[in-house]
Amino acid sequence: MSSGKPLLTTTQGRGTSAFFKQLSPRGWLWISLGVFFLFAPMWSILSASIVVDNQYPGYITWCFFGGIVSVLYFLGFSRNRVYIVYAVLATAAMGFGGFKAAEHAAETGSWFGPGTNPPIPTLEGFGIVLSLVVGYELLNRFTAVVGKDHVRSIATLDVARGMHESLVPPISVTTGDGVEIAATSVSSEEMGGDLADAILAHDSTYLLIADVSGHGVRAGVVMSFFKGALRTALDHEHSPAKILAAVNRVLYDNTDDGIFVTATLLRIRRSDGGWDATQCNAGHPPTLIVRGGKAERGNGGGGLPLGITPAANYEDHPLDARSGDALALYSDGLTEARQPESGTMLGIDGLRRLLAANAALGTQELLARSLAWMDAETLTDDDKTLVVARLS
Repeated sequence: MSSGKPLLTTTQGRGTSAFFKQLSPRGWLWISLGVFFLFAPMWSILSASIVVDNQYPGYITWCFFGGIVSVLYFLGFSRNRVYIVYAVLATAAMGFGGFKAAEHAAETGSWFGPGTNPPIPTLEGFGIVLSLVVGYELLNRFTAVVGKDHVRSIATLDVARGMHESLVPPISVTTGDGVEIAATSVSSEEMGGDLADAILAHDSTYLLIADVSGHGVRAGVVMSFFKGALRTALDHEHSPAKILAAVNRVLYDNTDDGIFVTATLLRIRRSDGGWDATQCNAGHPPTLIVRGGKAERGNGGGGLPLGITPAANYEDHPLDARSGDALALYSDGLTEARQPESGTMLGIDGLRRLLAANAALGTQELLARSLAWMDAETLTDDDKTLVVARLS
């Protein structure tokens, strides 16, 4: 059972439905055979006349004893072999006790007798017992193999979920120069490939949003690698374009073909009583500027996604940011969400309308209100990430 084709395919969720959806054809064969042999004799059992002289209390009592003996055998084979000794002794005691109890009941009319016909072994009786034993053994082996694989998968996903929560925690902070930031990332699986980050460095506030291609643990691992590479580059560079160019080379050298990352890195700092905002975009959706009850696209899109070629060129672009503006960075999990009835995507224009309708709110409330609306009014199987920064 431990070798050959697996009984369980890749785990992608919890619960009964998710578990059975992951069974391989071989796993379905094992469990189906187990159920078949376990219940095949049911018609024979239902048709049998067993109890005599209306001794049902005694019959039920001795069935209870039989259940206890069965549990001892189960514990012996599954947990500790010492239980088998107890089970054998209990079997002998039950057999001898049952014989004596039957004699006593016949003489005195006591209810404590087993209440069954004299034990006369039959061929069909052996067949029933054999079928029950085979069915139980098949289900037991299935549970042992699949249960171990399923528990291992769940443990792996729990680790992945913990990694995602530590790498992409919700952000709610106000910097010393008056940038109010709120951000969150909602993964479509236990570990997502979206990244939101806010970093204070070089007398500036850096806002980052990134989206790794694909989903799940693999995308999450690349995302964590990307975050480390970017923070390392930030120690040596000030320009968003130079930082992303450095990260691009690291990604290209250390990830498989087909893996890429779209990202926007935005630097915000005070300048002559106003704000100086510079961003570099690497294939990511454009930043939105929420101002005066409207949400408009910022300039500076373009750029190749990171990790495609080491020779990619990235440029800094100024962003027209003013006091009172809210700047929104987001992943395509928001814009590609679909309306459940029409099936149409929300799109950038739909997200603009949503942000504009909540423009007067504080960053944390704007973030929560927008994501709550997304959850209630749209459908998506992608990670959803939103970063909002308001300039005081």
